[in-house]
Amino acid sequence: MLQIPELLAPAGDLERLRYAINYGADAVYCSLPEFGMRSAPANFTPEQLTEGVIYAHARGRKVYLTMNTLPTNEEADRLPDAIKEAAKAGVDAFIVADLGVLDACKTVAPDIDVHMSTQTGITNWLISIYLFLSDSDTVPGFHITGKTMFYQFINIIIIVVRPNHLTDLSQSFISVKQLCI
Repeated sequence: MLQIPELLAPAGDLERLRYAINYGADAVYCSLPEFGMRSAPANFTPEQLTEGVIYAHARGRKVYLTMNTLPTNEEADRLPDAIKEAAKAGVDAFIVADLGVLDACKTVAPDIDVHMSTQTGITNWLISIYLFLSDSDTVPGFHITGKTMFYQFINIIIIVVRPNHLTDLSQSFISVKQLCI
């Protein structure tokens, strides 16, 4: 079955979220004041995030929240509250770059999808662990080669075919690496 790509647009504030949705974006990504790498935009307060999610959902669109910083221990203590606020707002997915943040999202808001950010630095065949740990999309680095994309494709097949075989995961890595060399 042909899968149509999703048009994902940045939304630095509520006004830009509305523009992106009104001009055809299938989804937007935005950030709260903390835990998002996009520091130039104004970003969203929890109330604005809720308003933006309501606006997007009323039009059949999605809102992804970036939580793609690498938090310090002090920042990590505040992370669960931010995840709870986002879940309460109704975001469709989190975009993360740190495995600790990924774990926190899955623990605090297990029903919300988690996508791996391009900031994760995925550049080789080991990416299958990220695909296994995250719910769906992994965005490879911009500099990734066609050969590495082939690794990603093979890893997706392995994980889809064998999603519950944790004991075979390391063997899957070896198999993929041997297939692609």
